[in-house]
Amino acid sequence: MSHQEPLSPHRRARAASDKDRRRADLLAAAREAALEQPIQALRLADVAARVGLSKASVYRYFPTKEALLDALLLDELAGWFTELAALDTDSPEALGDAVARSVGARPVMRRLYAALHGVLEHTADVETVLRFKRQLLAFAVAAAAALPARCPWLPEAAALPLLLQLHVVLVGLCEGASVAPAVEAAFAAEPALRALHVDLVPTCAAMVGAIARAAALTGEPP
Repeated sequence: MSHQEPLSPHRRARAASDKDRRRADLLAAAREAALEQPIQALRLADVAARVGLSKASVYRYFPTKEALLDALLLDELAGWFTELAALDTDSPEALGDAVARSVGARPVMRRLYAALHGVLEHTADVETVLRFKRQLLAFAVAAAAALPARCPWLPEAAALPLLLQLHVVLVGLCEGASVAPAVEAAFAAEPALRALHVDLVPTCAAMVGAIARAAALTGEPP
């Protein structure tokens, strides 16, 4: 995630460093937009306007909306997997609690995860999917190499399968916890139906803790 000053929209990005800054500016604008509107409603023109560029300028960096949002999710996941690799936990339950807290603190990642299969991958081209999947696997492999040393209860052979299963579980949990306006209105009208809603953080803590416990006992997730 970039902390540099945004590149002026009136300055053409010619040098590689300027192009990197422009790309970071577009990701920052997409991050803001992802917090303000449903992912499926986000438009490249809106992201471009936030940094004072034309929509055509965005295409030099991201040929499609899916490519932009996949890059944004990878940016989020880069920080998240780095955070996971640095966790010091003394039990599977402690790992579940730590993972749940970290997911709860990343609203953009949650929104993008919720839209990953139904929106982003459904309309993405093969090259975008390949780029995303390869980088996701690389993040998981790097984190898995570091995690057992900080979580001595976790067998080394179980670290990567655990993280890959964690990814799958979180996609489903984030999608299930995402409440559309009509659903929220239904819950308000009939509060008993809220029992059907997924409370993300405690559910994540319980599920990750259970998966990690199985990994600690058997050497692999269930």
